[in-house]
Amino acid sequence: AFVSTTTEVPSTSSAFVSTTTKVPATSSAFVSTTTETPEYSSSASTVVASDGSCPEGLKAVEGLPGCCVAEPNYLGDGACDPYEPYNTEACGYDLGDCCHDSCNEDSPYGCHTREGADYGPFGFFCLDPRAGSTIDASKCLVENREWIGDGGCDGGSEYNTAECGWDGGDCCEDSCDQDFAFYTCGANQPFECLMVEVDEPPLTTVSASTTEAPKTTEVSPTGAVLGDLGAARSNPVALRDGFETGVFDPLMWNWMDGDANWETDDDVDAAEGKWFAEARTGDIIDDMGTAVLALKIKSPNGGKLAFQIQALIQSPHEDLIIEVDDKPVSFIINTIDQWKKEEVDILEGGEHIIKWVHRKNPTNQDEGALSKVAKNEGISRIDDVTFTPF
Repeated sequence: AFVSTTTEVPSTSSAFVSTTTKVPATSSAFVSTTTETPEYSSSASTVVASDGSCPEGLKAVEGLPGCCVAEPNYLGDGACDPYEPYNTEACGYDLGDCCHDSCNEDSPYGCHTREGADYGPFGFFCLDPRAGSTIDASKCLVENREWIGDGGCDGGSEYNTAECGWDGGDCCEDSCDQDFAFYTCGANQPFECLMVEVDEPPLTTVSASTTEAPKTTEVSPTGAVLGDLGAARSNPVALRDGFETGVFDPLMWNWMDGDANWETDDDVDAAEGKWFAEARTGDIIDDMGTAVLALKIKSPNGGKLAFQIQALIQSPHEDLIIEVDDKPVSFIINTIDQWKKEEVDILEGGEHIIKWVHRKNPTNQDEGALSKVAKNEGISRIDDVTFTPF
């Protein structure tokens, strides 16, 4: 966490001043005296040494090769850290925090801070082209990136330009997104709409069995074919897991949503290709703790989720739950030695969150009760994840 001392004085009002501070929404006592400032210039392309190590004072982030930051917990916390090294491709564009379509609403800040809170504004300096970015960071050289996408139009300035996405949409009534805005759209800072509409070509729909995606398909830098990410991407795209890159794609996956992380691995035969995702009971410290892998999908008419599973588990030592929108659809309590295909029909359209929840001693049995049941390796694995829209 950090304290932000940036004061926003809108160009349209000399009396409108914000002095809010960033404090986690889950803890009123969590305050740091560290002031957030850009750690690297906007011209920096990387902060990783040739041997893959991070510079002094920066930490490597597990699952994001090449991502070196001072505070890894800032990534994916639901509050955009708009500067490098956080808001970069290597760091998953602040692990999704800086774009509406990828920000995790279940995170500590929840993506929806409002005026009057003890923290914010953070804005949405969205640079991820897969999430509908309209900002050119090389030309949008504003002093305060936090003002872009905060709901208050900074009209008559360098913010309200095409290079800055027309102040992140703040200056037009049709594009200012009140659901994510810190300030009330058009209230203290009136609209000054200069936006020029540009028609985009439609995306090409591909099937889950496609091995090489067409050039017009939305494909992430890790090679995963992505699902529809929002209204700006109106045509749904079939999804593949992207595990063969050896890393999780942060726009698709959240592998750190629990007491321990899921990891990609290739130490045994995968169901498809070489790499798969796995969670281990041994990585979870406390009984009743979890390792959660979450996938975001979106389709107007629902679709079919398919995946391969291998479960070297045994209840009551551990179990595995598959959830759709936090509702269990499958419980696995016994060993599945060989890869097995599972399918789940998602009948409703819209956005959905799929979770694989590996739980350690979920019923909180004592050592005596656990000792009566033979243990397995305590590993859950998934692979070959696809989603095909109806």
